[in-house]
Amino acid sequence: DGVNLGGEPERDDVPTKIVSWASADRDVDIGAYSFTMSKLLKQGQVGKFAIEKETLCKGTVVDGYDRRRGKMDQIRCNFDYPVVRLTENGNTWMSDNPFEVESSMGAIESARGDVLIGGLGIGLLPTLMKDKVDSIDIVELNQEVIGLVFHQVATEKMKIIHDDILHYLQSTDKKYDYICVDIWPDTFLPLWDIIGMKELAQRCLKPGGNVWCWLEELYHGPDDEME
Repeated sequence: DGVNLGGEPERDDVPTKIVSWASADRDVDIGAYSFTMSKLLKQGQVGKFAIEKETLCKGTVVDGYDRRRGKMDQIRCNFDYPVVRLTENGNTWMSDNPFEVESSMGAIESARGDVLIGGLGIGLLPTLMKDKVDSIDIVELNQEVIGLVFHQVATEKMKIIHDDILHYLQSTDKKYDYICVDIWPDTFLPLWDIIGMKELAQRCLKPGGNVWCWLEELYHGPDDEME
């Protein structure tokens, strides 16, 4: 299975109306997701950024992500799905909808040791991997996002760094076992940046360390190595 570029939505394109029941590739039930972020985060606003909540009603067909095949698909929610979103002037940067959760699982399952995360978002990555790693440094460019989100997700393992991830990767002397980068606002942009980001991050890896970028499976296929 190769790259599937046809019709990818922007990151804030989360359909909320019920469409044909026959259009979904698969169903998901309530046991498939933990809803950790919806439980953890409270609504609020700092500057132009806000945490907002909504519910995808039972029967809604939304975008999903099959990382093992490197493809997007359509899934039908067989329950009322609570969603929390980070917005900037009303436009969504990140949420915990099915697509976002499923497209993050590659990083969450592979994370180990000392981890570096580029992009705080709603705190999904550090929250879901915190129990299996030793430490998590999070680099976030926007101070308003830090003020809105970090105190709600922070644990003793986590450290927030106010910086641009590109600058940090070029300048830090610290080494990590695992580096995750999720800074892109829609599904097209990683295509142009993933290879360069992976190359830049190599200088910050410990021996045997790995780099993961959001949606990398979509662009190179699940069994291919990115050069």
